[in-house]
Parts: sequence; C-alpha cells; structure tokens
Amino acid sequence: DLHVRSRRQRQMCIRDRRRILDERGVTQLVVTGLATGMGVESTVRAAYDAGLSVVVATDAVTDPVAERHRACLELTLPGVAELGTSADILALLAD
Repeated sequence: DLHVRSRRQRQMCIRDRRRILDERGVTQLVVTGLATGMGVESTVRAAYDAGLSVVVATDAVTDPVAERHRACLELTLPGVAELGTSADILALLAD
C-alpha cells in the first residue's frame, strides 16, 4: 500500500504524486483527513478530476466547523466520491 501524507491542500495536484500513482497502477484512492471542507474536499476533487475513483472514509474525516463537515458529507462529496465507514471500506477491500 502507498501512503501519501501532506500538510498542504490539493495534494493530488502535485504532478509527481500523480506520476507515483500511475507507476504503481493505482486507480482508486481512499481519503481520510482533517478539515473535511478544505483539505479533504480539495484532494477528493483533484483526484476525481485526474480520473481516479475516490472513496472517503466518513468516520476518518473531520472539520473544526461542524456544519461545513456535515454539508460536505451530505451535499458535496457524494457527487465526486463514494462514501463509507472505515469498516465498510476494509470489508470491501478484503473481498
């Protein structure tokens, strides 16, 4: 498994990260992180725009603004990613 950590928004916009993913044949990302309405959302959108399938682990994201977190999970992210709990995602990966 490849783990990419970043302290910047729009991690997936960095060209060398995309090259690393392509070299490994990665087609799907599972996204977790802080600031659901900022870093998480921008990473999800960038990955989606790059043609990757994106899954957000809903119990592994948070935001300091509860309303922004809720709005992202209910309104924004479902349009560009699949959503599921960490347990759901791990169960699907185990199949």
